[in-house]
Amino acid sequence: MKCNRCGKEIEETEIFCKDCKKYLKEFSSKSDVEVLEELIENQKNLTDLENTKELINLDKLVEEELKKEETVEDKTIVFETNKEKIEKIKETREELNKEVIEDPKKEKNNKKKLIIIVSIVSIVLIGLIILLVIFSSKDKPEENKEIIIDYEKAINAYGDNVTQITHDYITKNEDTPTWQYILENIDYDRYEVECSIHNVYKDGSVYLSGCKVNNKKTKYTYGTLKEEIKEGKKVNVYKLNYSGFIVYTGIDETSSILAGTITCKTEECTYINAYDNYVLIEEENEYYLYDYTNDSLNFGPFKLNSEYNVLVHNNILYGIIYNEENTNNIYNVQTGKILKNIKGFLLPGEMDFDPTIMYKYNYAILVNGEKHEFVNLKTGNISYTIKESILSFIEKNKIVYITTLTSNNKYKIYNSNGKALFDGKEYVNFIIGENSFLVSTENNFKVYDKNLNIEVNSKTYDKVLGIYQDFVVALKDTNLILLNTDDKEYVTFENVWDDATNVFHYNLTRKVDNKISVIIENKKVPSGTIGNSIEYYYDIKTKRSGFIEKSSLD
Repeated sequence: MKCNRCGKEIEETEIFCKDCKKYLKEFSSKSDVEVLEELIENQKNLTDLENTKELINLDKLVEEELKKEETVEDKTIVFETNKEKIEKIKETREELNKEVIEDPKKEKNNKKKLIIIVSIVSIVLIGLIILLVIFSSKDKPEENKEIIIDYEKAINAYGDNVTQITHDYITKNEDTPTWQYILENIDYDRYEVECSIHNVYKDGSVYLSGCKVNNKKTKYTYGTLKEEIKEGKKVNVYKLNYSGFIVYTGIDETSSILAGTITCKTEECTYINAYDNYVLIEEENEYYLYDYTNDSLNFGPFKLNSEYNVLVHNNILYGIIYNEENTNNIYNVQTGKILKNIKGFLLPGEMDFDPTIMYKYNYAILVNGEKHEFVNLKTGNISYTIKESILSFIEKNKIVYITTLTSNNKYKIYNSNGKALFDGKEYVNFIIGENSFLVSTENNFKVYDKNLNIEVNSKTYDKVLGIYQDFVVALKDTNLILLNTDDKEYVTFENVWDDATNVFHYNLTRKVDNKISVIIENKKVPSGTIGNSIEYYYDIKTKRSGFIEKSSLD
C-alpha cells in the first residue's frame, strides 16, 4: 500500500504516511482541506470495493469446500472440518454483507437528507427573492408620481449658497457683491430658484423674498429684512399727483407723496427715470438700478447705451438691455437672471404698434437683419422667428396675437408662442374678437371659436368686401349683400354694384347701435355732387333698409 500524498510504502490499513499525516494536520487553507476530504472519500470508496470483492471470493470458497466434502474418504472428519470453516466464512460473509448493505443505506439516507436540505434552502431563497421584488416595487417611484418638493428647504439651501458667496466676496474685496455677481458665481442646481427681492447687506447677511421654486411661487423667505446705514447721497423718491415718479432732493411736498428713498454710492448721483418699484440712477458714467421701496441696490453697475433699452410696459420694469465688453446682455428684473450675448437691436416701441406688450409674457423682440427674433427673457433662447413684417400685437384674454403682412399683402396670424394659426394660411382680412375669430379670403369667410374650432364656413361669393365683429359685406353678381356672421342674409341690394366705378370704404362702414351703414363711393359722380357716395343701411331691430345719396364721404 502506498501513501496517497507522497507515494511511500505504508501499511494496508493506512492512507497517509506519518510525515504526510503531520503535514496534513497543519492544513489551514480551504483548498488543502478539500483535497484531504477528497482523498479520504476515494479511500472509502476503494475499501467498499475491496469488501465487495472479498465477499464474492468467500462465496466461491464455500462452493469449493462443499465439493471437497463429497470426495474425501473420511467424510465425518472432513465434514466437521469443513463445517467449522463454513461457519467462519458465513460469519465473515455476514459481517461484510452487513457493511456492504448498511453503507448504501447510509448513502441513501444521506442523499435524502441532502435533497431535503436543498429543497428547504431553495424554498427559503425563492421566498427571499419574492420579498425583495415586493419591497423593491414598493420603493420604486411611479413614473407619473408627482415629486414632492420641500419648498422651505429649497429656499434655505439656495439662500445658504448666496450667503456663502457674499461672505467670500466681502472677505476678499471689503465690499458687498452685486446680485449680478452672485448669479454668475452661484453653484446651486438642485432646483430652479428665482427671487425677485434680494438684499445683500454689508455684514454679509442676505434677505430673499418673492421666491419661486421650479417656477412655482412660494411663501417662504430667507434671512431677515433690515435697514442698513449706507454711505453716499440719500435721495427721496416722490410720486407726483399729476405724473408718475420723479427723484428730487427737495420738492414741494404739498403736491406729491413720498414713495421711498435710495442711498447712492457716491455724491455724484443723477436721476434718469423711475418705474414701478425701481429708480434708474447714473453715477460716474455707470448706471445702477435701485429698489426705492427698501433702499437696496438691485442691479449695477452696468453700461447703458440708450435709455430706450429699458424694457418697460405700463410703468412695470421687466428688463434692461445693457452693454458689456461690446456685447449686449439682458438683465431680467423679474427673475434676477442675466442673458449673455444677445444679438440684434430692440424693436422700437414708438412704431405704429406696441411691442412692449410682449415683456409681460417674458419676450423681447430683437431685429436681426430681416428677421424678428423673439428672445425668451427667462432662458435667453430665441423661442421663434418671424420673417414677415409685424403689423400689430393684439391682447385678448391674456393671450397676445401677432399679425403680420406677407409679401402678397395678405395677413398671417400667430399666437404669443410663435405658432401660425388657422392652418398657417394667408387671409385678406381678419377680426380677433373676445371669444371668436373671423378670417376671410377673396370669396369666403370663416368663424372660429376661442379654442380655434371652426364654427362657420360660409358659402362662396364673388367677393367678400369686408368682415366686422357682427356683420359681413359681400358681392354676388351686381348685388350688394349684408350678412350676419352665421352666413345668414340680412338684406340684398340688387343691381347696385359696378366694379368699374364703385369703391367700398372699409373704414367708414360701421355698425352703430342696431344700424349697419355701408359706404360706397361712385367715381363717375364728381366730388361735391349728390350721388358721389351712397350709404346703404339696414336696421337689425326694425329690419328697415334703404340708401342715402350723399355729396361727400362722411
